[in-house]
Amino acid sequence: MLVAVDEHSPVSSRHATRRVYRAGGTTWAAVGGTAGTLIFLLVAIFAHKGHVAGAVGAALLALISWRMWNVGMQVGAQGVKVVTFLGTRRVAWGEIDHFAVMPLGRYPYVGYVVRRDGQKLPTFGLSTSTWARDGASVQRPIDELNTVLADRRE
Repeated sequence: MLVAVDEHSPVSSRHATRRVYRAGGTTWAAVGGTAGTLIFLLVAIFAHKGHVAGAVGAALLALISWRMWNVGMQVGAQGVKVVTFLGTRRVAWGEIDHFAVMPLGRYPYVGYVVRRDGQKLPTFGLSTSTWARDGASVQRPIDELNTVLADRRE
């Protein structure tokens, strides 16, 4: 399952301002992390013992959840922002050769931005686990991104 968040206009438009591509599993992880943050926060507020641990747990889980909500490929007017759990890379449209699906570690289907200089930028935010039967849920958005890239080159 792919989740595409369109905040302003369709991605097929040349004037799209921002669209986030991420896998459904990534979204569910973000939802779970947010729920966990609330549970830790309740422990911090209402527990007589463990309030410090609850506060620390809530803060850490809030940080992790925030990153999970941002992981994926964020498409904008200037280019693509590849957001991973540990970092963010911005790539201008002119630097992108194509988008691809390739394996990374134990993940058989991961979305990549392939730059013109050959550098490959993956994001687990647009991936499927080893349990997936095929990579269609990743390939569809990659195909859409390649169409957007082709439209921008015209």
